[in-house]
Amino acid sequence: MLRLRVVSICIFSLPFCAAPAFAHGAAASEPRFQLSAWGYACLFLLMLAIGGFVGVKLAAKRRNKEIRDSFIGFAALSLIGTLITGIVWFNSDTPIASPDVSIDVQTLSDLGRDHVQPGEPIHYPSYPPTSGPHDPDDLKFGFYQQPQRFENLVHNLEHGDIVIYYKPDLAADKLEHLKVFTDLTKNASGVLLVPYADIKGEIVATAWTKMMVQDSFDSQKLQKFIAVYINKGPEMLDPMRAKEYKQ
Repeated sequence: MLRLRVVSICIFSLPFCAAPAFAHGAAASEPRFQLSAWGYACLFLLMLAIGGFVGVKLAAKRRNKEIRDSFIGFAALSLIGTLITGIVWFNSDTPIASPDVSIDVQTLSDLGRDHVQPGEPIHYPSYPPTSGPHDPDDLKFGFYQQPQRFENLVHNLEHGDIVIYYKPDLAADKLEHLKVFTDLTKNASGVLLVPYADIKGEIVATAWTKMMVQDSFDSQKLQKFIAVYINKGPEMLDPMRAKEYKQ
């Protein structure tokens, strides 16, 4: 029994040891995710299920049918719980970690959010725009190699999306790093990465009425901007949009 208890304790402690790796990412420079409560629950129940199956095996070796049957029931219930919480976890957002850094963000005037006719051009007082009249169609989240119409992108901002503009000649390694940010979502909002030659600096991150210019790409500050301003648009949509809008 002592051996069984030691093995069970080791297995049950694994979720708490593994959780920091999920929360902080492989490296400090990479976009970081926080493990949600559903994630913790799923991992914990999975470890309980594994512990139960280990108990079944040890009890079988000792030919103790009563203990073995108890462990079978325990393992089965834990496994069912793992499946249920796993499904909920898979269909929920992974919280976006907010690095402990300061960011310099401009707040611009709210120019309204009227819809114009599809394809109708709009002159914005500043570029890239962060609010104003816009096309009735928005764009899917993800990475774009070609410039996109501001009229459509402003519609994305209205829904709480983050639009990141990058210099077309941005270094390949930085661009690959930026692409990872397009996987971030919160409720119905996501991230778009779009080229724009006329920006100041290497990248410009925008949200509804918000703008952050980076002369040199800083991963931690960009993640902070996304964590603070994503899903803060004036019009919120069904959370399923985030799953349907990924390119």
